[in-house]
Amino acid sequence: MDKELISIDKAVELFGISRSTLYRWAKSGKINIYKIGWFSRVEKNELAHLLNPTLKAEDRLTKNQISNIINKTLDDLKERMEKGEIDYNTYVMIFKEMVVLESKLLNK
Repeated sequence: MDKELISIDKAVELFGISRSTLYRWAKSGKINIYKIGWFSRVEKNELAHLLNPTLKAEDRLTKNQISNIINKTLDDLKERMEKGEIDYNTYVMIFKEMVVLESKLLNK
């Protein structure tokens, strides 16, 4: 299969990232930038995969693991509130957000 190479400007437009981000990713080895004459190109599918990787089934958290992580986080949050590191209103706000997050994650 042929690579679909697109210009840096087109990549910025399609994926909503900055030119500097593309060049930083290339410098760190996350993506390849191909020089064709005076022009720089990136592979569209390589960039799309970097921005939205497909998780393998074995990489996904189970519902039980999600619940355990959220419950541990809520326990830590309560402990911080009891120590006076955060106030009660902040605790309640974060607690509500975590419950909503758990609901969304478990109902997928």
